[in-house]
Amino acid sequence: MAVSNQYKITIKKPERYSDAFYTGNCKNTNEAYQKLTSSGFGLYIWFLQNQSGYQFELYSVQVQKDLGISSRTYDRAISDLKANGYLIHRGNLNGNPLYDFYDSPQC
Repeated sequence: MAVSNQYKITIKKPERYSDAFYTGNCKNTNEAYQKLTSSGFGLYIWFLQNQSGYQFELYSVQVQKDLGISSRTYDRAISDLKANGYLIHRGNLNGNPLYDFYDSPQC
């Protein structure tokens, strides 16, 4: 990872829903909609578009482009997902944080 403070994300979905077409079950998606800010929910849906087990480096510029949001809105969305238990810190690699994304809160 070339960018400092760059997140590396692993998508974690229930095994029965781990195919590439799963975007969330109604209960979890409805709960996320109620708990998260609009930017947090947008990023939640953006993460759900990936297959379970997929690992990638999260680039804020790409998310901002895809969702049409500012860097401040991106930062708020990340904070929202962390605070509500959807993004869970699991360690660091070369000084960069590693996070797992879950479709339901893990706290």
